[in-house]
This record gives sequence, C-alpha cells and structure tokens, in this order.
Amino acid sequence: MDSQAYISQATTLRQKAVESSRRYGAPAEEAEDIAQETMIRLWQVCPKIDTRQKAEALAVCIAHNLTIDWLRREKHRAPQEEIPTESSDSHCQADAHLEEQETDEWLRKQLTDLPSTEYTVLHLRQVEELDNQAIAQRLGIEERSVATLLSRARRRLLEEIRKRRKQS
Repeated sequence: MDSQAYISQATTLRQKAVESSRRYGAPAEEAEDIAQETMIRLWQVCPKIDTRQKAEALAVCIAHNLTIDWLRREKHRAPQEEIPTESSDSHCQADAHLEEQETDEWLRKQLTDLPSTEYTVLHLRQVEELDNQAIAQRLGIEERSVATLLSRARRRLLEEIRKRRKQS
C-alpha cells in the first residue's frame, strides 16, 4: 500500500482501531490515544501491506494488543495513599490504616491474577456499571458468555477471600 492509499483509508482504519479498543474495555479517551498509536504503527509498515482488508485487520490487531497492554498497566497502577501522621492516640488508626492498605494490595493482586477476559467483564460490570447486554456488545460475545465469565471471576475472588480468612 502506498502512502496515498494509506491516507485515503486513514479515517476508516482509525475508526476500526477505536472500535477494537473500545470493544476490549478501553474508555473513550484512552481508545482515541490507542487509535493514534495504531495509526503511527500502520504508517511505519504501510509499504508492506498488500490490500485494504489486510490494513483493516492489522489495525484491529494492533489496537487490540495496545489495549491489552494498557489494561495490564492499569491493573498494576495503584493509587498512592498517605500514611496518617502519628499522634498519641492514633496508634489504633495507624494500625487500621495499614491493615486496610494491606487488604487493598491483596485485592489488587487477586484481580491482576484473574484471566484477562474475566477481569475485563468484571471491570465493565462493577466499575463502568454496564449490564450483560452492553458488555456482550462491547466485547463481541454472547450474553450467556458474559454471565458465565462474571460468575467465574466472582467465584475465584470469593474462594481466595475464604482461603485468606482461614489463614488469619
């Protein structure tokens, strides 16, 4: 594909990249950034692309991979919390704060250990508050699959919580 053909199809390719990124769980703003990165990468390999169909497939694939990378980075990003300043009666508060921090870190680890599809479905349901139909449309899967994946993710987390309580 030469540069003129790429430029004439850029709008379509960019839209495919945005749709792919949104389908895999990226918010609109992030999907736009991922689409821009996808277009840059497509431009770099433009001479090696034979047909329009291959260009579209490559745009979707690159956007998908960039979205997965973004989701992984987001899973590992933890908000920084300040430890309260200590005063004479704040020992109990500091202990409670440290315990809460430890629990938050443990839960983040459990979420990152979920398979990516289960994590995505759980995120879309609990954080973005989408229903099964909307999640199915966004991910391109059946509603029954959404219910199954959501159930599996919740069951895995519940099992880990039960194990942790037994250890305490």
